[in-house]
Parts: sequence; structure tokens; C-alpha cells
Amino acid sequence: GGGGGGGYGNQVYGPCTPHLVMMVRADTHDASIEDLSGLDLLPSLAMPQDTHILAYPQPPHFYTTIVSRPGRPPLFLHCCHRYRQESPSSLGVDSEGRPFVFVPETLTVLSPQPYHHTLSTALSLFSHSLAPLDTSPARLRGTLETLSTCLSVYVPPPTMPLYLQIGGSAVHCQCPDPGELPLADTDFAPLLLSLSPGDIARLISLLLGGNVQLVVVSDHLDALFPAITSLLSLLFPFKWPYPVVPIVPKLFTTSLQSTMPYIFGMHRQSLPENGIPPHVVSADLSRGTLNIPPQHARHLTPEQGGLASC
Repeated sequence: GGGGGGGYGNQVYGPCTPHLVMMVRADTHDASIEDLSGLDLLPSLAMPQDTHILAYPQPPHFYTTIVSRPGRPPLFLHCCHRYRQESPSSLGVDSEGRPFVFVPETLTVLSPQPYHHTLSTALSLFSHSLAPLDTSPARLRGTLETLSTCLSVYVPPPTMPLYLQIGGSAVHCQCPDPGELPLADTDFAPLLLSLSPGDIARLISLLLGGNVQLVVVSDHLDALFPAITSLLSLLFPFKWPYPVVPIVPKLFTTSLQSTMPYIFGMHRQSLPENGIPPHVVSADLSRGTLNIPPQHARHLTPEQGGLASC
């Protein structure tokens, strides 16, 4: 999900409460996704911002986030947020005489595998081949089953490529040999093009220290997951052991007050009214800035600390 994207003059009704309409499992026999109980937060994570019924449609956009599962590997949510055409009378909303309104919906692929860029590209190719989704359950199920069939492939062993055929297009990547650097199927551009090399080095130093709360901010939802995943990849061979939420839903912004280490991603429109708490490190991808509170800056080396306030 991801909210309207249009101005307030485009909003007909809302904000709306997201809910799960339908789920179809890919026939991969993957035991890690057999039990999907406890995913009550799935609608809020897939549609993390306020969503409104609009008078005019907005272009679809794509983003990825994570569902954490205590004691189990996380699930990755690859999302396509789009709008479908509806009759105002069927929804009981006042459209001021407009024959159609546009309802937000999110097509989401859940995966336990870290094929982030590959699955996002496949979802984008698939969604562009669709007309706006019909409201009938049969049509919706047919759409999901078609996508499920496209993704029903077994994860190949290392050094063997993974191929996904989507219509007339194919996307693929390859798991490296166990002795090589681990797979990082992520676009590093949102991180490398947004922050300076010095700021990225400071972030890595702070994350390696462990006791830090980091919020990554962007005007675009699709930049948050690849930027955060890229940062985590650059920690290799170390791993970040604390919570990571690439897109924090607007309803859960109070989580920023936590003093436990975390990495959160937030769309600018979802930031709390009183701003980011003063104890939190913040990296703004859209403005290219890094703010390091004094209590964290003093733990950097003199060379790093001298440029800590940017």
C-alpha cells in the first residue's frame, strides 16, 4: 500500500482502514510460509500510509517491507499499490456527480527468500500487464493465481540462476557460491546517490557500534527498503541483530521513542508532528542529509565526528 499520492482536492473519502481481501499460496511447498497465522499487521504494513478514495487515479508505485516473525525468518513483502475504478453508488460515497471513483488496493507478494530486486521487478512487469483489478472475487482470484503460477519456481542451489518468466519478459539473478560474498539482490542506487560517501561511512560505524536508533526518511516509499538493505549488506561480515522495519506504518510512529536499537524507514508524510526524537540518528535520502545527535557523535573518530553535523 502507500496512500493516495494526490492532493487533498483529489480525495473523495477517507482515510480508509486496509484489510486483507484474498490470499493465494504459490505451490512451492516452502515450509517457512506454511503457517501465516499471526500476520495481523499485514494490511497495515502493505498499506502503511493514510489511504483515500480518489476522484482521479494515481500511477502505481512499488515498494518492499518486512514482516518480522519471532523465532522465525522474516517474510519480505513486495507491494504494488494501485487504484481500481469503482461506481460511487456501490461504495456509498458522495462523488459530487462523478461517474467513477478510484479505490486504493495493494497487490503483495510475500517471500521468505531474499530475491528482493528480482521479485520487485517481476511484480512490476506483471502489474503493468493488468487492467485495473475487477471487484469480483472470481476475477481477483484469477489474477492472484496467475501471478502465483509465475512465481511457483524452486529456489536453485548456489551458482545456479533463478529465472522468472512474466509474459514476454524474463527476470533472473544468481545465488553466489558459498565461499563468495553473500547475495545482495538489492539496488544500491537509492543509498549511494542520496548520501555522501562520508555519511555512509559514519552510518556504518554507528551501526557496527550497535547501540543506535536510526530513522531513514524519504519522500518516496520505494527508496526506503533498498537503502536500508544496502546499509545492512555493507556491514558484512557482521549482522545487525536488532529490529528492522523498512516502512513504519503511520499508526506506529510512537515506536520511534524506543531506546532499544532499531532501524526504521519512514515516508516524510508519516513523520510524527513533533518530529524525530532528539536521541535518534536520522538520514534523509531526499534531502541528502545526516543528523547525528551529540551522544552518538562523540563515539566517532575525530575525522568522522568533525563532519558529523551535516
